Amino acid sequence: MVLTASEEHGRAVEGHQGSQRSLGSSPDRQAGRATIHTVAARAGVSHQTVSRYLKGDSGMKPSTVEVVERAVRELDYRPDAIARSMRTRRSRRLAVLLPDLTHGAPVAMLRGAAAVAHAEGYEVEVVSLEGGGAQRSRRLRDLLRSSRLEGVLSLAPLEGVERSAVDGTPVVVAEEFDDRMRSFGATSTAAAAADILDHLVDLGHRHLLHVSGPPGWVSARNRRDVFLAAARRRGLPAPLVREGDWSVTCGYEAVLALPAGTPVTGVFAANDFTALGVLRGLQARGLGVPADASVVGWDDESFAPWSAPGLTTVSVDREALGRQAMTSLVDALPAARPTSPGRATRGEDAPDSPLMRLVLRSSTGPAPGRRRPLTPPRGPLLHLEPQPERLPDAGRTPHD
Repeated sequence: MVLTASEEHGRAVEGHQGSQRSLGSSPDRQAGRATIHTVAARAGVSHQTVSRYLKGDSGMKPSTVEVVERAVRELDYRPDAIARSMRTRRSRRLAVLLPDLTHGAPVAMLRGAAAVAHAEGYEVEVVSLEGGGAQRSRRLRDLLRSSRLEGVLSLAPLEGVERSAVDGTPVVVAEEFDDRMRSFGATSTAAAAADILDHLVDLGHRHLLHVSGPPGWVSARNRRDVFLAAARRRGLPAPLVREGDWSVTCGYEAVLALPAGTPVTGVFAANDFTALGVLRGLQARGLGVPADASVVGWDDESFAPWSAPGLTTVSVDREALGRQAMTSLVDALPAARPTSPGRATRGEDAPDSPLMRLVLRSSTGPAPGRRRPLTPPRGPLLHLEPQPERLPDAGRTPHD
């Protein structure tokens, strides 16, 4: 759910009213849902024992824990968050703070963050606060005063805010996006661009083209710069660079614009959409992939394995980044349980599952022994519909 600050306040009021209505419900059943009493009856224990289990009491006998867990599972028991909040004065609510969502939302990161929070028994709300860093910080303080959040994970810059807490509420700032949802944190790193260069060179390619993303994006600049630096390191002629805009069209047009006889045999496109355009452009010029030219993309979109040929690309584990960020917040909470089952820790994500990795498919192959030079396009040019003036969906772009 996406909430603005004002909507968040309204929800807090509605939640309070709802909690008053729930007080008159039956202790055994509330709207047909299992309660702590039905769990206790199924497990053959007292409701106080079930309460101890739900609080994570480490002093309980393993046999008792086992029977209560089985009852919770069989009854699909979900604690009443409102009633529990009134008893414990804890809301079990966390917020993920994003800038203006006009430019998309980082769906994969949010999915990873929510998985960690839910495993720890927290609900997650996504809050969009428009404006710059200073305005966002002021609105965050207003939000915390009008709600009962236990912690905040900010994926956007905040100004004048201590990284540890705001008005006593733990806040973790994992600055991943600017005010226009352009990545500049971990997702903008581009070490894998050097892997792409090495892969192409190892296949025998020496004359390369890079179709970049918009220069206003840190991620686009990083991919370009790392790729060019790797080419210098390997002693290659400087790759050609054509500026793009993440679209299919820019990749297609970049290839068509190359002069006849250009000795390019390897192309690195800034994302998979652009790479798709490169593939079509090479086809329009009578070149086969990978027989005459190799193509590499970035993002491992859902269509990448199904393109013709299958696209070699960089897979970015954005869910892992979301898990790491939320784990940092959960660890900062006063009631954090470091050994909770299902906890995805930073240590578990980092070494075993690298954030970015090169996925090899059939769009790359050995450089042609006898290069076929680029020729003018054959027949009428392929017509591509203009791309909508928006960023590709979050979770499929370099900013997620």
